[in-house]
Amino acid sequence: LLRATQQALSHCDSDLVRAMDLQLCTMNGEVRSFQVGKDATLGELRQLVVAAFTYGADVQIALLLENTKLRRDSDAKRLSEIGVCNGSKLTIVKERSCRFVMCFGDNAIVWL
Repeated sequence: LLRATQQALSHCDSDLVRAMDLQLCTMNGEVRSFQVGKDATLGELRQLVVAAFTYGADVQIALLLENTKLRRDSDAKRLSEIGVCNGSKLTIVKERSCRFVMCFGDNAIVWL
């Protein structure tokens, strides 16, 4: 397993790879292919996905790689630094921001 991981990471850093072909899948099964530069960041990929799927302004997306959520504080990192390589398949999960919360006692009402 360690050797396979090291090989995958060395493949990510290869100077021969000029672009990465990625597949992104929504929760309803729609799959789209994207091509990004080898130095693309996670934040740039998020922007590309939001534009391509024309999500509303109140929708943020989470990206999952092998069922692991890619953290928003990693948006400045290159995709290869967080394990995304040429041929990777990612899952898109829409996250809506909360618009209003009203609390009383131990209860809360949330409007989305």
